[in-house]
Order: sequence, then structure tokens, then C-alpha cells
Amino acid sequence: MDRTLIKFFSRFTKDELSYILEFFDQPLEKNEKKAGLVDRTAGLIGDNPRAWLYMLTESDLMLLRDLVSAGPGQWVELLNPDYPYMLEMLRLIYIDDTDKDFVYASLDEAMYSHVADTIDHVIAEKRVDGSFETERLALGLLNLYGVITVEGFVQQAFDMMDDGTNRGEQFARIAENRLVAIQRATYKGEMYLVSPYAYEYEKLIDGWAEFPDTGGFASFTKEEALHAGSDAPFCAFGYGTPEYNAAWDVLEDLGYERQDILDCLNEVWVNAQYAMDEACAEAMFSCVNDRINEIDTFDEYRRCIDTIAAYANSVPKWLLKGHSSTESNLLKLSIKVDEASFEEELPGEEGTKKGPDELPGPLNELYRYSMAVRHVGPDDPCPCGSGLSYRRCHGKNLN
Repeated sequence: MDRTLIKFFSRFTKDELSYILEFFDQPLEKNEKKAGLVDRTAGLIGDNPRAWLYMLTESDLMLLRDLVSAGPGQWVELLNPDYPYMLEMLRLIYIDDTDKDFVYASLDEAMYSHVADTIDHVIAEKRVDGSFETERLALGLLNLYGVITVEGFVQQAFDMMDDGTNRGEQFARIAENRLVAIQRATYKGEMYLVSPYAYEYEKLIDGWAEFPDTGGFASFTKEEALHAGSDAPFCAFGYGTPEYNAAWDVLEDLGYERQDILDCLNEVWVNAQYAMDEACAEAMFSCVNDRINEIDTFDEYRRCIDTIAAYANSVPKWLLKGHSSTESNLLKLSIKVDEASFEEELPGEEGTKKGPDELPGPLNELYRYSMAVRHVGPDDPCPCGSGLSYRRCHGKNLN
């Protein structure tokens, strides 16, 4: 047995070793000593790398490929530091997260020597046999709902499968996908499946009761689910829709490259789910505000903001069980902007627009509070308690 792996895994606790073995479907023996767990884990990783590598997700395999390309002990930046990689959970890679905005990963020499010759073969194999497509479908479904009952997931997954004799086989591949197995959670005695992007899923479940008119879970096509689960860790919804295409064009006009556009759309999509939180609402429009110096006129700025808001309103909302704000007229972003200070200039720098933290007065407010979120239907009672409908009370000033 490889002594370098023995040394590597000897630093792990019994619980960590047990977690690795269970994750890769290795049965645990009662009262097993740590030395035995170390030997079994080292054997699992070293004897047949292809077997356990095949059980990892596409995003994990791509990260591992980048780490192999960089070499053992070399640090590689995680493009989306908030995305939960299996490799990180299993501690099979080193993580430097001292700066939460710039998280780095590296591969130990012991791990490197056992995956370097195998990783490309596994990636190629999973591409050919359809495993990546199945995973994207499963991830896409989870992303569309944020959190969904197991029963709801089964029904939606089966309904979106192509008609034909292999429909059951297609469904089985999704239901048995590794991602589905690890994204399960129990809340109030019921089993749910949760998107890797959704946090505080309990609040989402409780929040469903606030929107009874949305009915059941929304339905999606196989193509919509596939696109919602592609490009992890930068998934987003709406590939090919007018709102998605318009947002892409705006970001391209602002000078973003393809990878950055995927990152921006992912940020808009996720933050749109929590737009009632001020920080999330502000973050939704950072892709435009960060490029304010690329925008010459207020009309152009307004077009960019409106386009991003339209995309945010078009995506499935987790609190609405996958129904969009555009469809339901709930949780809808309404933009209020002020032109008065758009042409402000920095002292001594003629023609240079100020950044959001440097602008006083109305424009600073524009950056920080240029959006409002409608939580109730237009004909529902206004939350202020006036007795009037929302549209005739506090909702009448929202555009």
C-alpha cells in the first residue's frame, strides 16, 4: 500500500475518514479503529482511482483537472468560492479561504500521483456515456426550484422525460445520480432535495405558505432543466430566452468576456432569489454599476438596469415554487432611478464619472436603493394595514 497516502490520511480524524468511506459507498465496520480506517481510505483512493473519480460531479472533475495541470502544491483560484465542491467537503484538496473573496485550492503530492494519469480518461468517459448530461438535468431541476419535496422532484423529473420506451430508464438515471443522493435534507419530518446554491432552505420551505396562489411546482422542459444545470459553478436560468439574451448582450456591451458574463448572470440569478435582502438586491446590479465608466448616458444606464431587472424577474423564484415574478406578479423588482446626478464629475478629473461610493446625494441613493421588491399581489391588502389594496396604497408608486 502506498505509504504517502497512509501518511496523508493519518492526519484525518475518524469521523472524516468515515465520511469519505460512506460517501463512496464503502460500508463501515462496527468499532473500527482509526488505523483500519486509514488503511481502507488509502486503499480506496490509491488502488482504483477511476472508481471514486467517476462518482464525482462534473465541476469537481474540472477543478481536479485544473489542479493536476497546475501541479502538486500549486494554488489555483476557485472561480466561484461559494460553490460547495465535493472535493472540499471530503478534504481531498487543500483550501486557503483566509480571504473569503479569493479562495484557493491545491492538491497534495500523494493525491496528485494517483489522479494525474486518470482524470482526463474519466472526464472523457463521462462525456461519452451521458453522465454529465444526466447530472446537468438533475442539478438543473434542483436549481429551478431551490428546494423541492422528493415527491415533487420525482414527478417533475418523470414528466420532463422524452416520451418513448426508454422514458423510465432516463428517469432512473436522474433519480440515481450522485448529486441527488447528497443534496437530500430533512425538515419537519419530510425529505427534500436542495440546490447547492440555496442556503437556509428551511426559510424557503416556510415561505411557501406566504404565496398560496402560486399553486404547485412549476413545470419545465428537459431543455430548460439542462441549461439551468450547465456551466457549474456558474449555473443560471433562461438560456435562449429573450430576457437572458438581452442581459447577455448588455454585459457584452459593458466589456465582459464569456466567463465573466456567466459569472454575472449566476450572481443575478441567485441574488434575485433573495432580493428582499438589501445586500442581495444591491449585488444583483453590481455587474452594471461596476462598469459605470463604460456608460455614457443616463438613458443607456437605465437600459442596462432595466434589462438586468427584466432578467431577474423572468427567472424561476424558489419562494414561488419555480414560478417567475413575471408570471405571478409576485416578488417583482420595480426600478426607480434618478437622472439628476448621473453626469457628476470627480473634482479635477473632467469627464470622469464617480464610482458608487464616491457620489453624494441622489446618485448614491440610486446605486444603493434603485430597486424595490413587491411581496404581495396588486389586489391583496397592503401590508401597512390601511385596508386598501396594495395597488391603491403603497404599491401605487412602484413602476
